[in-house]
Amino acid sequence: MNVLLAFPDEDVAYNLKSFLEENDFECSCVNSGKNAQLKIYKGGHDVICLGLDLQNHSGLIVLRYLLMNFS
Repeated sequence: MNVLLAFPDEDVAYNLKSFLEENDFECSCVNSGKNAQLKIYKGGHDVICLGLDLQNHSGLIVLRYLLMNFS
C-alpha cells in the first residue's frame, strides 16, 4: 500500500514514515500543500494523511481539490 504523508513538521512525517515502512508500507512525504496536490495529481497513492496547517496551500485547499476531482 502506498501512503502520501503531507505534514509541515518534518519530524512528525519522518517518524510516521519510519513506522509505516517497518510495517511494509511504501511512503512518500511532502511538507507543502502545493507539493501534496502535485503528488495527488500524479497519482499512485492508496492513502493520504493530510495535515491541515501546510505551507503554500492549506490542507483544506488540498482537501477541496480532492473532493472536486476525485469524488
